Amino acid sequence: MTAEGGVVLPDTERPGLLSNPEQVQDFVKAYGLTPIQVDLVIDLWNTLQQAAEGHSLR
Repeated sequence: MTAEGGVVLPDTERPGLLSNPEQVQDFVKAYGLTPIQVDLVIDLWNTLQQAAEGHSLR
């Protein structure tokens, strides 16, 4: 799907959550987040992934 300005948006019909950092990065970049915001989202996503895998948080 393409948004105004030619930005490619992720498929909102996909079944399930994003499953790797590249997908997450592409998703948030598609919505115009700054590089710093992208890094923060990736850090949070990694924290959530670790928690989901049973690792302790910090």
